Amino acid sequence: MKKILFPTDFSDNAAKAMQYALFLAKELSADLILLNTYQIPAGGNTSIKSLHLAEILKSDAEEGLQKVLKEIRAQKEFDSVSVETVAKQGDLVQLVNEMSEEFMFDLIVMGTKGATGAKEVLVGSNTAAVIKGAFCPVLVIPEKAMYKKPQKFTFAYDLKPIIETQGFALFKTLASKLDAEIAILNVGLDELPGSTEEAVAGIKLNHLLEGVKHNFYFVKNENVSEGIDSYIKEKGTDCLVMIARKHSFLEKIFHKSVTKKMAYHVDVPLLVLKDK
Repeated sequence: MKKILFPTDFSDNAAKAMQYALFLAKELSADLILLNTYQIPAGGNTSIKSLHLAEILKSDAEEGLQKVLKEIRAQKEFDSVSVETVAKQGDLVQLVNEMSEEFMFDLIVMGTKGATGAKEVLVGSNTAAVIKGAFCPVLVIPEKAMYKKPQKFTFAYDLKPIIETQGFALFKTLASKLDAEIAILNVGLDELPGSTEEAVAGIKLNHLLEGVKHNFYFVKNENVSEGIDSYIKEKGTDCLVMIARKHSFLEKIFHKSVTKKMAYHVDVPLLVLKDK
């Protein structure tokens, strides 16, 4: 049985993102685990007062989770989805990453609140840290995203060899179940693969996606972010998919030294797959 983790802070943004988590749990016949974390303010963690505060915070977390669970059960279309609630004390990022390894989650779905672009949404946020440390794919749902059954995934591909990880297999399964198209997008200096190695990698990816609707698209642009953005503006997509490789474009987005503003639409969900 597949398992999806959904961290929530009970915000309106989290409520929107939860619809994606529920839909995916239903489509993948997966269990959904709702997580709320809480922390004791620094200073005096061993005092009786702090212990009492911990009990209050835990009670509030459990009460909030039960309220969310009640709201889920009011939606009859998700009757078949098994939902579990977990309230834990500690740092959100650390707990999510530890749990992703311990419980072998297949997917983490997170809502994120952003300003004017993908870098502002992700850099310096809990989401960025979870993506870096999680042991499974992470689906990021931006604040302005409106729930829509995905019919087109845009896979930003760098023409490098792909290992068929559990996460990539999940991506294929989801696209297949939804009968959705995967638009394989490469942005670079050339409009076609520039080397034999790149061509071979593209052929291998074509084989990996056998049985799933997919097409290759090549955009000529020396700036990867601008190329992806222009494609999305012109062709549209329901979800942008990227692989978190070392020294990749995605990694650069998360690096604090990067100051150039990203131009992605903040209403497009982002699915980040792990390289290994």
